[in-house]
Amino acid sequence: MLLTGSSSINIYLQLIFLLFVFFGILVAAYFATRWLGNMQLQQSKGKNMQLIEVLRISNNKTVHLIKIGERYFAMSVSKDSVTKIAEFNNDEIIDYNALNTSDQNKPSFKDSLNKVLNQNKKK
Repeated sequence: MLLTGSSSINIYLQLIFLLFVFFGILVAAYFATRWLGNMQLQQSKGKNMQLIEVLRISNNKTVHLIKIGERYFAMSVSKDSVTKIAEFNNDEIIDYNALNTSDQNKPSFKDSLNKVLNQNKKK
């Protein structure tokens, strides 16, 4: 319901009304997207299949590492086909995330920044 008057007050009121409608639509879209995402996550959680890793080879060709039960499968996926490349056991897969969690050898950002600043002060 837009105002049809031509006074400047009516124009400002019309602008404020349209801004409220715009931000209302943005908030509704945000919450609808979050709700749909959570619903999708709940549907796929706790299943026997899990996508571990994806490696893109070209625009429409990828290699997927999929865990089904206790076995792992390497699958080639393209636009028109899905092909099993190899099958792995649990002991043949290396968990690189577990290897990278040792933060004991990594200096903190604060220490690194102080080191750089102290080097610049000495010059």
